[in-house]
This record gives sequence, C-alpha cells and structure tokens, in this order.
Amino acid sequence: MTPSPKICEIIYCMVCQLPPLDKWKLPNTAEIKFMCVDEIYVDDAKTISAYATYMFNEETDLHEICINKAKNYTYDLLLGSILHEVIHMKRFKTKHWAEHDRVFKSYANRICKLYGLSKIGF
Repeated sequence: MTPSPKICEIIYCMVCQLPPLDKWKLPNTAEIKFMCVDEIYVDDAKTISAYATYMFNEETDLHEICINKAKNYTYDLLLGSILHEVIHMKRFKTKHWAEHDRVFKSYANRICKLYGLSKIGF
C-alpha cells in the first residue's frame, strides 16, 4: 500500500465516526492538509526519521498531517500514524499539543485498546 492524501483523508473520515474520536469535535477535512512524503526527519542532522507529523499552520489556518510513505506501508501502520497525529491535533489549542505526556498516553492507550493496535511506537 502506498499512502496518498486521499487515502489519509478517507481513513480520517472513518476514524472520526468511531469512539472516542466521534466526541472530540475534530476539524473537518476542509480544515486539514494531508501530505505524503518520502521521508520525514525530526532533527536537523537528519538522523531521526518519523512515521508522521502534525502541526497547525497559522499562515494557512490549516491543520497539517504529514505521512512518511516509506514507514506507513501497511494499512495498520497508516491507521496508527493517523490516529497518533489526531491526538496531537485534538490538543492543538493547548501548550502541550506536541508532547507525549500523561494525557497523550491516556488517549493513546484507550485507542490502542479499543482497536487492537500496538502501543509500541504509538
């Protein structure tokens, strides 16, 4: 499977209909830019590669979810990456939106348990 922005949008629409995300008041797809790239680095030295990233672009007023095509080569991996970034997106109005703190882990644990996803790397 090769991720595309359209596939990511479809998966996002699906997960927004499922608990607990259906109660989160998430943005609609017109407010999100999905991107799929060959590689994502999270450090200047380009040594740490990410599965996906999230940010809110204040210039465009859009949420951005960027997917690493090389790392998300199965549906399960892509689903997990999108769900992970959606947790960050849910928290974007807080100063802790980028953190993997206790609150993030609580959301992640609940989602992983509900959908049988591995917590490793989530």
